[in-house]
Amino acid sequence: MQTITLDRPAPAAGVVVSLSYDLIYGASTGRRAVVPAGATSVTFPFRIGAPKQETLARLHAQVPGSALMPIAEVRILPADPAIRAVTALDFSAPAALVGATVTGTVTLKEPAPTGGITVALWSNTSYGPSVYVPPYVTVPAGSVSASFPVRVTEAATASVVTPSADLGTSLVTHELVVVPDTFSLSGGGGLQPGETVRGAVGIGSAPNPGGATIALASDSPSVSVPATVTIPPASPGAAFPITVGDAIPADRVADLTATWNGQSVTSTLYF
Repeated sequence: MQTITLDRPAPAAGVVVSLSYDLIYGASTGRRAVVPAGATSVTFPFRIGAPKQETLARLHAQVPGSALMPIAEVRILPADPAIRAVTALDFSAPAALVGATVTGTVTLKEPAPTGGITVALWSNTSYGPSVYVPPYVTVPAGSVSASFPVRVTEAATASVVTPSADLGTSLVTHELVVVPDTFSLSGGGGLQPGETVRGAVGIGSAPNPGGATIALASDSPSVSVPATVTIPPASPGAAFPITVGDAIPADRVADLTATWNGQSVTSTLYF
């Protein structure tokens, strides 16, 4: 709990105190606290993200007409990964359409202690497809898991994203295929010789009661993809490996083609 104290009683409308530290602190407090009329203080709960190493958190606050100022210091110790660790991140579906929401679940190594454990969440989609996850999820005391919503807000083509769950000294990721409404195939850039990356194909909002088999082809001997990839029943898309050979094309590009249900779509890979 945190208590903020004013130097005089709040006026009739109360005083709104703006709060500042990290993303989790802001989300847990709403970035503000209200001192009621006639009161000189307000007490409220807050949460802070788990650090990788011992950290001195300097919390700041601001009242109208005043500058932002430090009001408290909190020494935060890193979680002992032998006891407090996040071990898994899972999604209720392997693929999701734009506009859809799936459920994410984080799992801990041991039950959360009194007060629960705050696990930071990251979509890892700063460009390209857009996936929203809340800043954090709290695993309640005595539980080993907690769930949260994952909303796909944008995807120009089928793509693989890898959201993560972070407890400072432990971090896990899990892939999620995001798919626009139309038949599409992922492209990409920055490929390196000898590496294998994850591609994605999606059939959009087309009905898929029995599963769909998509034929794949590469126009370059330097890039290998499976001959087919199967999208599970009721799913809009699936991921597949793209393997780059030791030699890259002279023009530093390669085209992939996906064919399904009489349709073909092509995407370009850049080296």
